[in-house]
Amino acid sequence: MQPESDAASQVPATDSEQDAWQRLVMFVEQHVVNSVPHDPGPTVVQPAANAQTPVLAAPISTQSPMCARDRLRPAPPDSFDGEREKGRAFINSCDLYMSLVPDAFPDEQMRINWALSYMKGGRTARFAAHALRHPLSHSGAPHFRSYAEFCAQFIVEFCPQDEKQKAATTLETSAYHQGSRSVDKYIDEFMDLVKEAQFPDGA
Repeated sequence: MQPESDAASQVPATDSEQDAWQRLVMFVEQHVVNSVPHDPGPTVVQPAANAQTPVLAAPISTQSPMCARDRLRPAPPDSFDGEREKGRAFINSCDLYMSLVPDAFPDEQMRINWALSYMKGGRTARFAAHALRHPLSHSGAPHFRSYAEFCAQFIVEFCPQDEKQKAATTLETSAYHQGSRSVDKYIDEFMDLVKEAQFPDGA
């Protein structure tokens, strides 16, 4: 008897044996070889598309950054017609504008004349004309020697007199109550009066 290895290596000689052998080979190919997963070989990790792409830094500006103050465009105050209830708001608007763009006002007279340019109509127009046309002396000295002096005279002429006492009196009277006002409006007006009366905290 021949060993199994020798018998398996022999090719059948007869036609019937060859047919049987071919069927066996086809069976092995279909059910054994095809069932083994195909080895695709070692997996090559591809680098990210932009992994080797150099990152260009943003160009560095050689110009000095613009000062935030230079970019400010504050709104000028509304024209003032002399109504006393609006006097304080007007002078506050002037002060705020000048503080935001101080370089536009190199001297005291520039500040005064700029504020006078927004005083139009009625008593305010006469006040401005008098300040511009009537110097204090024949030497040509300006009517107001400083912006602080202008503001002091403006308050006398165009702001409610004794605002502090008036606010305190309003708060102390028993007639001061909510009435038809909403709660929010009543509280807002109350707090405004407290500030005007300059009451200390907790009073």
